[in-house]
Amino acid sequence: MSKKEILKTVIENNGGIAKTSDFAANGINKYEVAAFCKDGYSDFSPREWSIAVPRTASRAVKNIEEFPMKAYYIQKDFFDIGKSTSNFNGIILPVYDRERTICDCFKYRTKLDNEIFNKAVNAYASDEKKNLANLSKYAKEMKLYTKVMNVMEVLLNG
Repeated sequence: MSKKEILKTVIENNGGIAKTSDFAANGINKYEVAAFCKDGYSDFSPREWSIAVPRTASRAVKNIEEFPMKAYYIQKDFFDIGKSTSNFNGIILPVYDRERTICDCFKYRTKLDNEIFNKAVNAYASDEKKNLANLSKYAKEMKLYTKVMNVMEVLLNG
């Protein structure tokens, strides 16, 4: 059985919600779980999950040992930009769409590894599902328009 099939079986056997220890018992580590859950613009598997929290929320987001996470406190004006949902092996979770993710890459560019930034932006430029109208709209709302458009213009036209 492939790791993807094992992952799906573990989730199904646990009623749609499984702990890291459930995966570990079946030979899958938390990094492999992250890689299977969100395919896309990076081959990097994070050591911790990132969650967006409105700045007005309590700062008491706890680090659960089995589920290491980092909370990012987002300005209220930006919190709902690009918000959507995605199905992760039968579990519907709130996520940011492609365009918001790319805007966040530009917003936090100095905190990202250059290789991760470049892979994400290049993958977006070649993605058939990209929505340039939304990218432009979000970039304007997040005051990143010039930065985003300068790079995207080169990638899309060159």
